[in-house]
Amino acid sequence: MTDQLLGMLQSIRFQDIFDIAIIAVMVFAILTWFKDRASRFVLIGISLLGIVYLIARFFQLYLTTIALQGFFAILLFVLVVIFQEDLRRFFERLAVWGVFRKKIYDASSRQLSAEIIAGTAAGFARKRIGALMVIQGDDPLDRHLTGG
Repeated sequence: MTDQLLGMLQSIRFQDIFDIAIIAVMVFAILTWFKDRASRFVLIGISLLGIVYLIARFFQLYLTTIALQGFFAILLFVLVVIFQEDLRRFFERLAVWGVFRKKIYDASSRQLSAEIIAGTAAGFARKRIGALMVIQGDDPLDRHLTGG
């Protein structure tokens, strides 16, 4: 028994550890993403269907197994439709992340920006003009400006 365990531990390569680490990070990211959104209920529902599928396979329920296999075959497309906006936001952030996303803020530029915004708001208030001000944060605004 210990010889088998020792042999199995000796056969583990660095690539195997790296592979496990990548999958662990991906699973952690997905679970964190579902936790932070209302879509976690979709994950709970899919998990329950997965449990029903496993139970149906264990008890050899042929019709239930076939129906759930068909459901899981189209699940990827269903998830893309359900999470279309979240996936778009994820890929936008991924595209601007990294070396292309280096921002340097200093106190003078922040002060200047605050003064411009305050002056503009005061000017609108004097003229009794309503306005919607959008201040760009981490998300790119291009698709909102051109999309209507």
